[in-house]
Amino acid sequence: MKLRFFAVILGVLANFTFASDFESPVIQYHWHNTACYLYANHIGIMLKNNSNAEIGEQAYLLHNNACYLPKGTKPITKFKLTQFYLGKKGHELFFDSGSSPDFRQLKIYDINQHKFVFVDKYVNGLSFESNNTVEYWQEAPEQNNLALCQDKESMLANGLTPMIVQRVVLDLSDYMQKIYTKKPKCTYVQ
Repeated sequence: MKLRFFAVILGVLANFTFASDFESPVIQYHWHNTACYLYANHIGIMLKNNSNAEIGEQAYLLHNNACYLPKGTKPITKFKLTQFYLGKKGHELFFDSGSSPDFRQLKIYDINQHKFVFVDKYVNGLSFESNNTVEYWQEAPEQNNLALCQDKESMLANGLTPMIVQRVVLDLSDYMQKIYTKKPKCTYVQ
């Protein structure tokens, strides 16, 4: 079963699909510009509005049973980037970097290694599947197949640029391995 939700970010509708096997926090707190999610294994994440960017969140990893940020705790996300926390699965935290449908990044942070272990660009939505994979579209290496793009002239007149994209299936058990489909498609970006 998939859960679908929609988030409006700067007036742009972004569509994310999550598998129901993502961990649910045991406790959630929301106050002022801060959110805190505590999980069963004494791991938590605190999110604060990013004061150095117009939108986005700063994420802090917590190793306690309380929504308490010890003095000197550094964020695990960069200050000047727009990043959003997507969820937790096992020892991995998932982040989305970007605020429009075009040219975003999926980032995976490994709690045990204390670092981001996977970063990849994508266009449009992410789909987290129950078979431990993530599916997304990204720019194809070859852009010479613009014949796939219908209504190209009207889209160009509206300020959109055609882009050939390919589907990526990422196996989360070994997130360094990607499987690309052979069927590219056309999408339009700003």
